[in-house]
Amino acid sequence: MRLFFVQRAAVRPGEAAYASDGTELQSHDLRPTTYVSVFGKVRFERHSFHASGPAGGCPLDAELSLPPRCYSDLLRDWAEYCITHESYDESIKILKRILGLSVSTLALETSVQEDSADGVVFYDQKAVPPPEEEGSILVAQADGKGVPMRRPEPAPRPARRGTGQKRTKKTQAGVTAVDTIEPSPRTPEEVVDALLHDLTGDEEAARIPGAASCPRRPRGASHLEGQGRRFRPSDSAGRPPRG
Repeated sequence: MRLFFVQRAAVRPGEAAYASDGTELQSHDLRPTTYVSVFGKVRFERHSFHASGPAGGCPLDAELSLPPRCYSDLLRDWAEYCITHESYDESIKILKRILGLSVSTLALETSVQEDSADGVVFYDQKAVPPPEEEGSILVAQADGKGVPMRRPEPAPRPARRGTGQKRTKKTQAGVTAVDTIEPSPRTPEEVVDALLHDLTGDEEAARIPGAASCPRRPRGASHLEGQGRRFRPSDSAGRPPRG
């Protein structure tokens, strides 16, 4: 892979380079860059072009679709998949164990912050499921947990905390889920048997007769916006219960 980048970077662009405002750029020098992928780290130099002022760039970056930062899209995808299931420290260990790469916590945090900005836009533009594929019952669930927040600057440590004063400030982290289901009707006798199955030891009585309804088109979301915000209007927009 390094040979590929070095060979491509050694070729000087034959066509003139232009800035976004149309200014023609002049060849300046060779600028080093680093590309980190699932195959390892590669450092090479490529031709850069500049003009008077801040205008400038490296045409090879666009030709090879190099990322704005050094980490490849696939590596970021794998790393963020680990982060959604494990802590940052554990994700770093997994990447080191499998790929042999040392990725810093700051790099993972920056990637998550950059890519999470598209999450709300992605879910807001999702099409409403067809009515025939929805259940007749709209289910909305929400839960929350206090998450300690790190102060941007170290606060002076008081000699003694006052009444009701907490050591750290917490923000309510909320998780929501919206889906639809079909009803699973039961007779009063079946409900009683299900409630008393612990006393009778009859495990079959605790089961709902027939096939249980599975959630249809579930949509989940999480946020750190406190208790005042639970569901976005788009979470259940266009999904009214039928009947």
